[in-house]
Amino acid sequence: MMSSINPWILLFLSIIFEVIGTLSLKYSSLNSSWLFGVITATTYSLAFYIMWEVTKKLEVSVTYAVWSGVGIILITIFGWLIFKETMSLIKLASIFLIVIGVIGLQLNHN
Repeated sequence: MMSSINPWILLFLSIIFEVIGTLSLKYSSLNSSWLFGVITATTYSLAFYIMWEVTKKLEVSVTYAVWSGVGIILITIFGWLIFKETMSLIKLASIFLIVIGVIGLQLNHN
């Protein structure tokens, strides 16, 4: 079934599950709720399963770079907005470098 879906759509679905899992992990650590632990395990499992499917069609280097890069960017933004984590010039510059790296790998892929 998943083989007929565009691998880029699947990759971004995998990223969404990974981000939900990471946010649930943080919530679980804040209130020791088993529910967030279950959400974390479930969404990470889905994220890795979908990413496994994606690597059947896309290069693993590009897949992982996009997956981790977009995930880092989203988690940094959500950490800042939801958990009031710090946002510094160093963090912004580092995110910019991640974006440049992902773009570079994608350009090399084509």
